[in-house]
Amino acid sequence: MRLCIWTRPVVFFVSYFYSFKRLTALPASPEMLAGGLLQCAVAAALVDAALGFKDKIDDGSLEPDKLGGVPQCMSAYPFLFNSCRIPSLPSDKVVVHHVARAETRVLVARRGRLYTVTTHNAAGQRLTQPELAAALCAVVRAADAAGDATLPLGALTSGKRAEWAAARELLCTSPSNASAFLELERAALMVCLDSHCPAHVGEAGAGERARQMWHGDGVNRFYDKTLQLIVLPDGNAGFLGEHSLADGAPTLRMFNDVLPAARHALAAASDAGLLQHPLLPHTTNCVREIVLEGVERVGASLREARAAFEAQVVGHQTARVALKGLGSDAIKKLGVAPDAFCQLAMQVAFCRMHGRVAATYEACATRRFLHGRTETIRSCSIESTRLSHAMAADTPPTPAQA
Repeated sequence: MRLCIWTRPVVFFVSYFYSFKRLTALPASPEMLAGGLLQCAVAAALVDAALGFKDKIDDGSLEPDKLGGVPQCMSAYPFLFNSCRIPSLPSDKVVVHHVARAETRVLVARRGRLYTVTTHNAAGQRLTQPELAAALCAVVRAADAAGDATLPLGALTSGKRAEWAAARELLCTSPSNASAFLELERAALMVCLDSHCPAHVGEAGAGERARQMWHGDGVNRFYDKTLQLIVLPDGNAGFLGEHSLADGAPTLRMFNDVLPAARHALAAASDAGLLQHPLLPHTTNCVREIVLEGVERVGASLREARAAFEAQVVGHQTARVALKGLGSDAIKKLGVAPDAFCQLAMQVAFCRMHGRVAATYEACATRRFLHGRTETIRSCSIESTRLSHAMAADTPPTPAQA
């Protein structure tokens, strides 16, 4: 499936993220941090719950979404797993693979190195959570022993699409590299086991965690994968979505199912003491590192992508604002729809910053119809422009302007 022509990076400009509330009450103690124990336990719970959600999609047992009591089209859900965006010219394409359950794997990143973890046995039975945690701990041990990747493949996915397409095409002239890319693209989802945490904790670290989920370090990611679970050493976690196949509504539904299941599993595992002994030697057999040959041939492109990524990080500011006492209920009491209120707030803020208004994008759902996804509403109007300029000038609009 071909996409519209897009030349800029997907990270910052296309991808979207969620930062989850903490999934476990377990403290980030030295014992739990050692060897990635806490991190891998959280990641295993998320992977297990996500694959359980995938099973419901595959066997047709997932209950339809409803909006205002009306069932919504569910055709987008099979595209979430085993899918990937691929850089190509003149435009990118996306692929969705049909993978037998016994061949299901997840892609795992640690220190810029990429690994696959087989999640099912030959009979198609999913590994238990302690077994999944053991396999992920094996990844942590192997990557930490090897050190940071010198030429991390994921960095190329942070760059401009044409440069990444050319680098991938060059790498794929090697048959073994082409097979490695196929294995990467066929993975059900990706797990990013970051090796560092934000400097601050609690509320002070919320903005830093958001940035780690949004873009990370530009190395320990593969931005083309549709679903990326990001887990920090202290057990905090989030999600990064590649937007071409994964809209917000399906992934929100997915995590509304996945997060409670993961929290319950972690609580049960903690109560049973299972988190203390996840290192099961036989599960290391399901771990394999993806190593490409001749990556140095695209070293210049990789370094350029990393430099451009760092410039984008510096060029983007974030600030977390918590509004107290102004939720959707309070806005409704003003006789205004919360969505419209937020749209106007963004337009006013932009006008105050730049002295002008801009085209404003708002998504609307079309899933009431067969194969519907979203469409675009352009919410900037003559009336909202007048309001924005009046509020930017801190003068109330006259009756003629209102």
